Amino acid sequence: MITTDTYRYSLDKSSRKFRCPSCGQKTFVRYVDKSTGQHLADHVGRCDRENNCTHHFTPKEHFRETGTEISDVWKAQEVSQPQAPSIPVDFVPADLLSKSMTGFDQSSFALFVADLFGPEHARELLLRYMVGRSRQDQGKACIYWRIDTEGRIRSGKIMQYDRKTGKRNKETPPSWVHSQLKPDFNFQNCFFGEHLLTEFPGRTVAIVESEKTAILCSFFMPQYNWLATGGKTGLKWREIAAIKPLDGHDVILFPDFGKPDKSGKTPFTKWQEMADYITGRLTECRVKVSPILENNLENEMRAIDLDLADLLIRRDTDTQSGIALTEGEYPAIWDRLIKYPEKPG
Repeated sequence: MITTDTYRYSLDKSSRKFRCPSCGQKTFVRYVDKSTGQHLADHVGRCDRENNCTHHFTPKEHFRETGTEISDVWKAQEVSQPQAPSIPVDFVPADLLSKSMTGFDQSSFALFVADLFGPEHARELLLRYMVGRSRQDQGKACIYWRIDTEGRIRSGKIMQYDRKTGKRNKETPPSWVHSQLKPDFNFQNCFFGEHLLTEFPGRTVAIVESEKTAILCSFFMPQYNWLATGGKTGLKWREIAAIKPLDGHDVILFPDFGKPDKSGKTPFTKWQEMADYITGRLTECRVKVSPILENNLENEMRAIDLDLADLLIRRDTDTQSGIALTEGEYPAIWDRLIKYPEKPG
């Protein structure tokens, strides 16, 4: 017998909707007892209007309210199937990360960030996320280290950027540090920036696709722990081990803006599905999907794929270089210095 990540109670997967006990709209999805097929109490569920209605009452909250033993109702299902041999996860030696931090602020990406926010802020951001420097691209490539909540180094993603525009060099695909260590390295990915969940445990978690976007967003909104999946297929969301570190946190997903794929799904609708999946698997995780790009892009901007950083970084439109500006045409770092002064007072 082995334990799976399938829990007894989950959100109803059918298309049936009920009236929300909070907003009154017929957009309410109730929790189902999968062992009986019966819904739980009328108020136990989540409203699909999560950006306008915050009602989400979980089974755990329901059983706590009724005095039912939580350990019983949230016991994972046991199924009979052969158990595959466990292969230990491999980790990268810490000295490789340490070596990569020599001259970390001289990579093309680091210099780009320094142009945006100034050298001091750039160093602060790069050290927080442990962005190293690789020998690739004549020592100008950067390494986005993947460090888990226990401080273990899963691997490092090596990427090359244009020093002035901050655009990724698409002619050179990303590579991974672990692929250079041994051919049978058992790599299990984690969120980029995952170590911040331990460093700042009380912060709401904000998740984007791009590592670059997570770092830049953390400058403008440092009240969040900004994590990145590393691309559309960068993290296997449906593996319980990958999303487990999010349990116990409030989470906001910030999908990129993009055109529908062959199935008709946009990045926004795909991340809505993932929010449902995470909420159904993690007992102490509240997940919302931000519509900021869906609601704030002008018509001419909807013809291209964009992410949140594209909205936050406003620069000289002719050269695409220079310090980041606000809509008021003044440096963005001024707002940062006013809201988050370097020294008290």
